[in-house]
Amino acid sequence: MPQMHADVYSEMREMTSTFVRRSVYCAYFGAPPPLGSPVTSDDATRNDDVAMIPCMPISEQPELVGNSSRPTTVTEQDVILAITRQELHLEQAKHSDISRRVRDKESKLEELTQDEASLQERLDEINRQILDRNVLLDGLRQDVILEEKKLTRLKTMV
Repeated sequence: MPQMHADVYSEMREMTSTFVRRSVYCAYFGAPPPLGSPVTSDDATRNDDVAMIPCMPISEQPELVGNSSRPTTVTEQDVILAITRQELHLEQAKHSDISRRVRDKESKLEELTQDEASLQERLDEINRQILDRNVLLDGLRQDVILEEKKLTRLKTMV
């Protein structure tokens, strides 16, 4: 049996949440009693809880702090603080990533806006050239019509 666990855990290189939860639980409440025979004590009977066997002697257990209805130990506060710091770090990383992506998108939007303005200027210039050439073409058509009339008069004179 220990070899099976050794083989399984040798491949695991990360700490699982179950391991962390069990460690915090044992640090706070002590080791759980054997599964076959729950042991009760006077302290446990008032809450209908099963008594826990402390992981460390009473003299070495951390001092209780605060006066909440639920005892809070310095160790538990340290764990909560560490978890909160880790969550804060993760949120800051997410915020940094989102901020970077927003800056990238804003930069791309600015680039596209400049491209659009440049293309609009080019389109306006091309439209002006088309109008100028249409005016020139209309003038040439008028000249052709006048020349044809002159030619027709000359032919009739001859």
